[in-house]
Amino acid sequence: MNAKSVQLCCFMNWAPFYRKAIFEAMHSRYNAEFYINTYISNPPKRIPSNDFPGFRRNVFGFKIFGHWKVISLGIIPMLSLRYSHYLLTADSSYLANWFILYWGRIMHKKVFLWGHGPQCNSGIDKRYSKFVKLASGFFVYGEDRVDSLVRYGVTKQNIFVIHNSLDTSSQSRIFDLLKPSNIYKEHFNNSAPVVIYIGRLQKRKKVNQIIDAIYRLKEEGKVVNLAIIGDVQDDESLIEYTKQRNMSNQVWFFGPSYDERMSAELIYNADVCVSPGNIGLTAIHCLSYGTPVVTNNDFITQMPEYLSITPDKTGAFYPSDDIDALAYTIEQWTYSNKRSRELVRTESRKKVLEEWSVDYQINVFDKAFEINESSLDSKYHLA
Repeated sequence: MNAKSVQLCCFMNWAPFYRKAIFEAMHSRYNAEFYINTYISNPPKRIPSNDFPGFRRNVFGFKIFGHWKVISLGIIPMLSLRYSHYLLTADSSYLANWFILYWGRIMHKKVFLWGHGPQCNSGIDKRYSKFVKLASGFFVYGEDRVDSLVRYGVTKQNIFVIHNSLDTSSQSRIFDLLKPSNIYKEHFNNSAPVVIYIGRLQKRKKVNQIIDAIYRLKEEGKVVNLAIIGDVQDDESLIEYTKQRNMSNQVWFFGPSYDERMSAELIYNADVCVSPGNIGLTAIHCLSYGTPVVTNNDFITQMPEYLSITPDKTGAFYPSDDIDALAYTIEQWTYSNKRSRELVRTESRKKVLEEWSVDYQINVFDKAFEINESSLDSKYHLA
């Protein structure tokens, strides 16, 4: 099949800004058109509709019977016969998703689901099992959920590991211009190694554990600086906690960064990123600029991006909530680090470009849609 013969209809629970690059690529390659559910409360930053190629409309919904969610008549344009393929968020609580799955069966349309998949340690949800078996295929974020989907009755050949991505092309252009700078030396007035945390400051992210870990290293005579990049959401006590530890001179509360070039410089010049809670897209962000990532090893509750970390090459895992282990791991990536910083940068970038990039995702879509032509000619810097 030729890519241009695909007419893809996407019904997504949300359109987070970080997906702008992959959505644009889907629109370019598969004529993708997007219908966005606006029922979701407290969504992440959305793609503006006036800067969203392929955007068709927002679709409004409401809840009934305490659990089921009904979508308004905005679903009707999605039933156009010109669509050859459908891509739905893998949420079985939306009646519209069930309707489109059955519509696809009747009209011989390919209908795919995109989501996390069930957890490995969960029991079988019979309704969800029936839901996923109606689909032509399932795009799952990580390899760790493939076996769970098989348990739910999805044929393994119809499971496609799609991973996740940021704006690979833009970040590659920025990376090509990066070079070591004195941004931390000038702020901290020393040349001590630097740990970076970048993301929202929420209690569930456990940023206080980084402060505890570098405090223990300080007691051992090993100074490590910490740069915290992000806006405070529900953890306002961190600044006071830092003062109580008498560590204000070692911790830089930079605040949120809306300038990607500034974020890139901060990440690139740090020795290691640490995220004690669930790592999420912070891993892809930091690896994209060549900085290794450390996070906890509770893989049942981790986000799928933990799979981008290769221990001893692009980062490390440590026992969740173990401050001594975290301090030791930070020390291993700073004072005891025998790894070449440039080799770590190369390995980190390679991992992202090969498996967590827009190109990678397009190649996975091509396979699922049975596209038999070459992909995007490395449009997104896939080496």
